[in-house]
Amino acid sequence: MKHVDHIIKYLSGDLDSADKASFDRRLKEDAEFLEEYTQLNSAWPLVQAQLQHRDNLEFKTTLIKAMEEADAQLLEKGKSGTPAMKSHRRLYFLVPLAASLAILLAIYVLHNLPGPLFSRFFQPEKDPVLLALHQDTRGEMASGIKLYKEGSYQTTIDVMYPLLEQDSANHLALLYLVVSFLELDQAEEVESLMANVNLNMDSQIGQSICWYSALSLLRLDQPEKAAIQLQPLILGKGPYERKALQLEKNLLK
Repeated sequence: MKHVDHIIKYLSGDLDSADKASFDRRLKEDAEFLEEYTQLNSAWPLVQAQLQHRDNLEFKTTLIKAMEEADAQLLEKGKSGTPAMKSHRRLYFLVPLAASLAILLAIYVLHNLPGPLFSRFFQPEKDPVLLALHQDTRGEMASGIKLYKEGSYQTTIDVMYPLLEQDSANHLALLYLVVSFLELDQAEEVESLMANVNLNMDSQIGQSICWYSALSLLRLDQPEKAAIQLQPLILGKGPYERKALQLEKNLLK
């Protein structure tokens, strides 16, 4: 499940109007995203109820028991019928039972246990480089930075993209595009943005872009590439050196 965080924000009503419109467009254009949303949306009432009661141990125990029962039903249904019918029945039970329960378990883990590496290291709200930039007014960049601070990530993208197109060396615009796409769970867009980009690793903005592009590779399940991307941060001195070392150790476990 690649987009659980973002879909939960949508279902919870936590996206602003621009991000919601972007989400709706993606549902129409991205079949894989639509499938993931459909599965999670079908399970959402149960998710809400369980999260409200928040008895973590009981929830986990109930989920595991339910998943075991779902597996047993799948095995029982698979004993009869033609291969085609078995396949059909397996799919029929998989979607409402096993898949939904697996989604619920993923959400349980996401909300109650230490998160995956990406969630642990993607913390722009605590990033000293971004926090310093937020305090600075930079002319035409000011509106985009303000929008990002307000959580209007899609609108930030709409503002920053033309600036980067006008000047490919505008790495401040690039940085806010990268973090905005990650906030919207669109790491594949970061990979496209970073093609043929030469970063100035002597600047904190360049180091910040390097850090978040490494996280985008991690989000795309490309840990080897992420580890390579971290090397300039590990070998150099700067605000991301310690975090880059910590992430590399986790990647090499």
